[in-house]
Amino acid sequence: MHVNLTQTTDVQELIELAPIKTWSLIATMFGDLDHDEIRGKQVSAILEGTGVKSEALRVAVHRLRKDGWLVSTKSGREVIYSLSSEARAQTSAAYDRVYGPSSPFADGWEMVLSVDDLDPPSFNTAAVSIAKNIFLRPVGSEADKTGLVVERVQERVPDWFEDRLVPPDVRHIAQRVAAIAAQMPEGQHNRLLLLHRWRLLALRNQTWAHIDLFPDGPLARCHRAVSEYLSATPPLTSNQ
Repeated sequence: MHVNLTQTTDVQELIELAPIKTWSLIATMFGDLDHDEIRGKQVSAILEGTGVKSEALRVAVHRLRKDGWLVSTKSGREVIYSLSSEARAQTSAAYDRVYGPSSPFADGWEMVLSVDDLDPPSFNTAAVSIAKNIFLRPVGSEADKTGLVVERVQERVPDWFEDRLVPPDVRHIAQRVAAIAAQMPEGQHNRLLLLHRWRLLALRNQTWAHIDLFPDGPLARCHRAVSEYLSATPPLTSNQ
């Protein structure tokens, strides 16, 4: 992704923390818009300052249309884009994860030892694999009852366990995003980049399990900092 030299250091860091897929950034943008529809030139205006090149934008929009995530209509010589009904439903379903001030798994997580032939997806759709036959799952969730639930011991979690749950590089990203969110001024591309970095974390079950186990850890701090920033700044607007 090309970085505009006029961008602030924090914006550059948000871009460079890890590769950003343009189509995914656009999906984040559409999920945060204050209107259902947006003109093509307005998409470019919002993405200006995030490092997205025009060619990458065209390719990404084409992919999202092909995948049924975006729909388009013509208004004179302009193209108007909006989320498809399926994309809108998926975006709505993920709203609490991305924007909610508290964990979507309010009852916390528990450790389960499973039988040898138990397949994780059939075990629970939100289950997080730690090691062979060792999983974390949301408390109270519907799951295979053959697993043995292990009561959590209130002691320090070993480093290897934390690394299996969320790798160090992901925790580093969360730490930096939290620090940037605490000082980032209001701005369309500022909000978009912060939201995108958090959205990629929030959609992972591992993130919420880590927040439950480490309430003062980097992912929990990231959640709090980004939530405060989002609540204090207006959503992306198509009124350009």
